[in-house]
Amino acid sequence: MTTRLLFRAIFRRWYVMLLAVVVAAGAYVLLERDGGTYSTKPVVAFLLPGGESLAAGNGLENEAVISFAATVAESINNGRPAERYSRDSAPLYGAGIRQDVRISVPSDGTQWRANFPRAEIAISIVGSDRAWVEATQRQYLEKIVAISEAQQIAIGAVETERIHTEVMPLTTAIEYVSAGRTAELAAMGALLAAALILGAWVSVLLERRSASARRRVPTGHQQPMRSAAGPIPSRYPLRTEE
Repeated sequence: MTTRLLFRAIFRRWYVMLLAVVVAAGAYVLLERDGGTYSTKPVVAFLLPGGESLAAGNGLENEAVISFAATVAESINNGRPAERYSRDSAPLYGAGIRQDVRISVPSDGTQWRANFPRAEIAISIVGSDRAWVEATQRQYLEKIVAISEAQQIAIGAVETERIHTEVMPLTTAIEYVSAGRTAELAAMGALLAAALILGAWVSVLLERRSASARRRVPTGHQQPMRSAAGPIPSRYPLRTEE
């Protein structure tokens, strides 16, 4: 199809293009109304009795404490091993996740060998509602403390000798993440381009079907009509006298 015929089809089926643009605009408005997401990643440290998060020898790097923290993380994660994260791990919203909770423990090992350097549990929370994110954060922090206490009580650990938990400073902050102006314009342009391409394709398709219907010839054999003034053929041959 030539460019002239393409524009002719678009001009004749202008309502298709208009409908495609309206649908694209509606999709953009819905995405814009949905807005950004709220994200937080509180980190809970497990420390030896009397230890403080910023003090030396607090047990944060003690292997026994690290193992205990991993056990608590697995319990919170419904019996499944907690995920591993490193300092350069992407946040949940960076992976396109709109609402989720992930339990993880720090690891600076390789793909084949795990290495857990600190007795910490990180709770990655992302959601579109700030109140939900805040309530979920509070719920999981309380759950970590409760499970930690319950497991130590179960083995008969004396209160003064129990491992205690402490939320790392500034990790409970909840931040709002939204797309930048450039990303919004790019999304708008992509939706508009998709609408124009789809509208043009549908216009051409409808135009071809319409042209095919106009060229269609009725099928079936029609008997030729005899003139009333003409001779009527006889079924029997006429005899002539000699």
